[in-house]
Amino acid sequence: MARALRPGGVICTQAESLWAHLGVIVGIARTCREVFKGEVNYAWTSVPTYPCGTIGFMLCSKEGGPAVDFQHPCTPVERLLGATSHAHADASSAGEGKDEDSVAAAANVENGGSTAIPLPPLSYYNSDIHTAAFCLPQFAREALDPVLTPKSR
Repeated sequence: MARALRPGGVICTQAESLWAHLGVIVGIARTCREVFKGEVNYAWTSVPTYPCGTIGFMLCSKEGGPAVDFQHPCTPVERLLGATSHAHADASSAGEGKDEDSVAAAANVENGGSTAIPLPPLSYYNSDIHTAAFCLPQFAREALDPVLTPKSR
């Protein structure tokens, strides 16, 4: 995968629950640092049906590109949702909303525009939940600090 990524490219993979497999997670992080040589960070979220009730994600970037701040979304969902409330109303009244229109609208938001993909209201995810996913309990912090990217902690 590292060869397939451009410099600065980003990848995310499942990385187990810190409650049951902390040693495995440390190994994944160490391997990711060696392979991708860019930013490496771990996030976790609640999944009530998963063993221990949580699942983790290892996020990595390939060296050679700009620094990546995984903890803070570059395009906060609130910005997308704010833009989509207008785009959704416009598309609904015009009978539009085709996939190609949605793709163009998303690209417009990414480039600083004001329209986006029409999204339904979100009941769980927001930018604070995203950032909080990177907060680790002390035991996990002590185990992972040596292998995660220092500025990502």
